[in-house]
Amino acid sequence: MTAESAEQQRVLQLHAKKLEPDWMRDLRLAALNQYAGLPDPAPKRQAAPGRPAGFFHADKAPAPCPDLSEPETLFLKNGRNRLCYANGRIVVHHLEAKLAKAGVLLVDLSLAIRVYPQLVRPYLATLIPPSEHKWAAWQTAVWNAGLFLYVPKNIRLKVPLQAWWNRTKAGGTLHPRVLVVAEENSDVTLLTGDVSQLEEAAFSVSITEVFAKAGARVRLASIGEHDAAMTRRTFARARVERDARVEWLLVEGSQGEHSADIKSLLSGAGASTQLDVVALSHASQRLDLTLTAHHIAPHTASIIRERAVVTGQAHSGTRVISQIEQGAVGTNAIQEARMILLEPSARAEALPMLLIDEEDVRCDHAVSVGKLPAEPLFYLMSRGLSEREAKRLLLTGFLSPLAPDMSELLELWVERKVAP
Repeated sequence: MTAESAEQQRVLQLHAKKLEPDWMRDLRLAALNQYAGLPDPAPKRQAAPGRPAGFFHADKAPAPCPDLSEPETLFLKNGRNRLCYANGRIVVHHLEAKLAKAGVLLVDLSLAIRVYPQLVRPYLATLIPPSEHKWAAWQTAVWNAGLFLYVPKNIRLKVPLQAWWNRTKAGGTLHPRVLVVAEENSDVTLLTGDVSQLEEAAFSVSITEVFAKAGARVRLASIGEHDAAMTRRTFARARVERDARVEWLLVEGSQGEHSADIKSLLSGAGASTQLDVVALSHASQRLDLTLTAHHIAPHTASIIRERAVVTGQAHSGTRVISQIEQGAVGTNAIQEARMILLEPSARAEALPMLLIDEEDVRCDHAVSVGKLPAEPLFYLMSRGLSEREAKRLLLTGFLSPLAPDMSELLELWVERKVAP
């Protein structure tokens, strides 16, 4: 059996295990066939350290999967509507009856493909098609832990929904995929978390596709906390239609290597988006972010903001892109990136990019990279705080404006991960 046919057999085994229809099998196999000939979206990047060789991990006996819903307490202590995975297995799934009765779906993507194909098939792998690059093909072929969120027309949810992926020691391979469809004039908030505690090197590719129909509002917040053994590639994209709004919040406090590409396509008149990133890069982390607002329709608006603290041997690099097509008159695009370096060995780069093919637009951008200001630190210490307490207070205050609901989490991260 050739290596190629072995990979096909593995994809077919995954397809059969999940009881998927034939069209999903064909999509997986087509993506697998495209994988080898496609480019890496970041060809200059060195090979990921410790990345597993080959298309799949070696087979291992399943690891125990305890109920790992505890990390959600970092985000929302009383979360009632959630879907949690431990090492690829669902351990918590709950949706209030009143939401289900209204037509809201918060389900495993494999189940949705079988039960609600008319809601999934028109959207899956269309914003990030497998033909786009190597990792899109990889993920389309092998994703094994998915989430489908569907909000019907005119349904406006007041409570946030949650999804968590937890990887424990010997947890094996996990490639999450998220599909969100918000119909006209709907409103939803989705909080997701991705956490790992690993002994062996692991590699993960995740994809999120969001469709915000006319007048819809979608808020997506994601927490990542991984140890140095994890290497990740993250791709997220949203199509924002007329008068709709999509808000992204990425809160990153991991080690290891993470490359993330987040993009909003403002395809309808009056569409808007906001991309916020809060990052605490420490130890030897390599964080590579690409944040893009693509203005296609007229009178669209975007805000892209990042606040990062970099310490140890960490290296954080960010590209912020506002792309404005011809005809996107009345566009308003704002960029802001602020980074603090706590040690001489830390590195941070911010590259703002304005790609403008229209004259009637407004664009603003600002970037700052520097040390923690000495004057506020001295002032707090003169009032009796220790250097560690003063640093923690200043850094938490620096990060929290982009994530005001997560001040406890940010303070905890600063306390654990930033040297005094």
